[in-house]
Amino acid sequence: MNTLAELLALPLRTCPDAVAIRTHGQQISFETIERKARALSEILISEYGMESADRIIVLADKRPSIVVSAYAIWKAGCIYVPVDIKSPQLRLQHIISSIRPRLIIAGRRLLTDLARAIDSVPALTFEDIEANSACGANAVLPVVTDDEPAMIIHTSGSTGTPKGVVLTHKSVITYFNNHNEYLKFETGSVGMNNGPFHFDVSIQDTFLPLYFGSAVVFHGDIFLSSIMIDLILKNRVTHLIAVSSVLDLISRDSIKFNALQQSNLRVVVTGGEVCPPGLINRWLETVPGLRVLYGYGPTECNSLCFTFEIREPDTHRDAPYPIGSPFRGMRAALFDDAGNIIPQPQRIGVLGIAGPQLMMGYWNDPEMTRRVMRPIGGDTYYITGDYCMCDSQGTFSFIGRTDSEVKIRGRRINLNEVRNAMMSHPGVSYAAVGTVEIRGEVRIAAFVVAEEGLVSYQDLHHAADSRLLDYMRPYYIGMMSMPPRTATGKINEKLALEALRESILRNSAARELRLATSTAEAAKTVAEPAA
Repeated sequence: MNTLAELLALPLRTCPDAVAIRTHGQQISFETIERKARALSEILISEYGMESADRIIVLADKRPSIVVSAYAIWKAGCIYVPVDIKSPQLRLQHIISSIRPRLIIAGRRLLTDLARAIDSVPALTFEDIEANSACGANAVLPVVTDDEPAMIIHTSGSTGTPKGVVLTHKSVITYFNNHNEYLKFETGSVGMNNGPFHFDVSIQDTFLPLYFGSAVVFHGDIFLSSIMIDLILKNRVTHLIAVSSVLDLISRDSIKFNALQQSNLRVVVTGGEVCPPGLINRWLETVPGLRVLYGYGPTECNSLCFTFEIREPDTHRDAPYPIGSPFRGMRAALFDDAGNIIPQPQRIGVLGIAGPQLMMGYWNDPEMTRRVMRPIGGDTYYITGDYCMCDSQGTFSFIGRTDSEVKIRGRRINLNEVRNAMMSHPGVSYAAVGTVEIRGEVRIAAFVVAEEGLVSYQDLHHAADSRLLDYMRPYYIGMMSMPPRTATGKINEKLALEALRESILRNSAARELRLATSTAEAAKTVAEPAA
């Protein structure tokens, strides 16, 4: 088992001069990345005194130097800690206080802007890394073992502070090999970086393809249909990894989208959001020979650990596709409310995952680690907090979060049933459901993402009426065409539902509300006090 310190071992043997990264007309070979990373690792050790297991925070601007920086950090035996460049100062200060980094790497301007938050931590700029012409051929690098921590990726914590997920070299390499049994990246394949580098998707869409000798296209964060389609065609992209709401944006311009009939695209991977079957059908009907891999996996299990392969459109399906079965070597079980494993199929339980892709634990938080890592027999299960169901063939379906059940007038309602009913309309690309209290009465409220003019409120009421009992139907429905997004590119359900609640409080007599059409407008709506 090799480590991330030898990330490019395969392409360096088979195709060292091949293009590894394409960006803004620039092409960077595997050999160039290797040379620059070795040189940087020597600087980290000799000039900054880095030692094994030292943490290095990388303020994750989207640029090729991120790859060089991460690779150099692994070669030096250190731990790569990517952090969102848009982190509020208090969040960044909390991460720095917890991680205690020996070095921070970032763009020169950002370092100046964040000088107060960074305080006395030494810093290195991307500009200096890019200007360094040393080759690092004579660098003396430490021996890195696969059970050492390789990276810490922060996720949102239920306590209000970010949780640092610690992943070992072995767990990441195991994930690479497991997922590529389905992805089939190889020399000549071309992927695209869509996930920001502080997010675990960057492990899938950047480091995984590079590990197998495939090229990766870097681009800006403008997810417009015409721009994305042009990039896919121009760069002969074979693999596209994107959350469902980005797939929906790409496919909205039907004329442009049809151009993908002539593309090299062979695999689309989606997950992280509930994906309506109609969207998957749209891609399968448009791109000949396409395989869609619908996946599931929390950061604690290395990005993805389940997948379900879809090759043919299913026009009769209105429920979401299943998340499939676990990757090789991974094990899954469903737990009841008492914490016992549910042996029978077709019963809903909380999903637990075991196997070599699991995290070491949460950084500097043994109590939180103990709460979610449950030893059973010879296995340790990560308890996800997601309700799932498993059929008799061992195929799992995602049902919803454990906190998605409410009680209204004594009746239990799973809000995911309501969401699925709203998403059954082919014009709805996303839906989220919550509750709002008006004059002491709790009501169900739903927001949907749909193109203006393509879906009417009458359509949405019909979708609810035809699938839900009367007490489960949303009392308020809000519609928006351009929903707010998180820093990782997912739809920001929390912000959208807050905008819907604020609109309801302003005008509780209106049961149908047209919401803000942009992230900025949605944020402004939430910021304004209710009348």
